[in-house]
Amino acid sequence: MKNGLLLYYDLKEVFGFLTDEEAGRMIKAVFDYEVDGVVTEFDDRMMASTYKRITDHLDRNKEKYDMICKQRRQAAFIRWEKEKDMMM
Repeated sequence: MKNGLLLYYDLKEVFGFLTDEEAGRMIKAVFDYEVDGVVTEFDDRMMASTYKRITDHLDRNKEKYDMICKQRRQAAFIRWEKEKDMMM
């Protein structure tokens, strides 16, 4: 299980369009999404659009992370099987 989330620098501009209050609401919604899987609904179109952009970004990161974990598990299993065969 990963214990963090990755936000890229290009999102700084996205957050720059938000007021401090909106940015606070947004980051809380992002943590709710990433940690608990809770999707926040925003009535404001700009907030909804920003949230969608960020959550799409997080979903892509998660897919990459999951794929890397899967590849590493497979590599470890192959290595363990080779070591087990060598010990017999």
